[in-house]
Amino acid sequence: MKRLILLSVMVATLPPYAISAEDISPESLSGKPSSELGDFVYSAMPDAGHGLSWDWQSNSDIVWADGVTQTASGMSLRTGFARINVMGVKSTVLEKRKKELGWEVSLGTSMPAKFGPEYISMAPSKCGGYLNENCTFNPASSLTKRGIEFHKICSTIAGGPNTTDVYVVRVVKKESMLMTWVNSAGSSASSSWLGLRMYSPESAALYCDETVKKEYSFATQDGRSKKELVHDTKIITDALSKAISGIDGANDAVCHARIFADGYGGISAFDASQKDNDIVFCESIINRLSGIRLPHLRKMHQQ
Repeated sequence: MKRLILLSVMVATLPPYAISAEDISPESLSGKPSSELGDFVYSAMPDAGHGLSWDWQSNSDIVWADGVTQTASGMSLRTGFARINVMGVKSTVLEKRKKELGWEVSLGTSMPAKFGPEYISMAPSKCGGYLNENCTFNPASSLTKRGIEFHKICSTIAGGPNTTDVYVVRVVKKESMLMTWVNSAGSSASSSWLGLRMYSPESAALYCDETVKKEYSFATQDGRSKKELVHDTKIITDALSKAISGIDGANDAVCHARIFADGYGGISAFDASQKDNDIVFCESIINRLSGIRLPHLRKMHQQ
């Protein structure tokens, strides 16, 4: 008589790369829940009719330092740490054990503190070394998941992966905000940073102008004659016009944009933040131009 013996074996193991709930830096975040980035951004957007304040999320899972401090440069700051993930992905650091890395959250202003903070910033804390992982992030999917609308109004490319993108972010029953997404890369590390400030058409134009001037080194005449400059401008203008042909906007949609070419066939900066612009129409133009190659003016002048 044959016997059939069924064995069911269940073995629970912890993979060597897994991070336990308590393995986090700084340790003060141990036991705190993790927030999806889109949810965190949503919480940072004031309700309609309100502005930013120093007591934002003061009694939350953010671990705040004491009060508001003054820096040597005159900035007023309130800093803390929070557990944040981007579509479930968490930043990590390798110490004695591999740990989740908390994000540093700051409220700040260059104005007198009594007027309240001007911005909120957030980024993985001290992230960007070779012992870190997931220091860079793209907020787009997380914002979309939370139902936050976002439109790019200006952008700079300081070289390679070093970029600064500024968006208008909107959601029903919330104040619209300016969101700055910065990506930086060095020889051995990369990192991302996100900032939010109150939006108005006027403030957006001013902020984008300052961003472009800060990040982009404006081209000089480089010895070219006035005739050569006019010729070069026409070549670039014709190429840009051809690239954006066929883009349709709403009736009477307008987009006044400044576009900076680097002379090597690339675009170094966009600024489409003027207050009368149709933001959605302008974004479609920016997206069309992102990554296109323009005539290589330097080669043309060398021939």
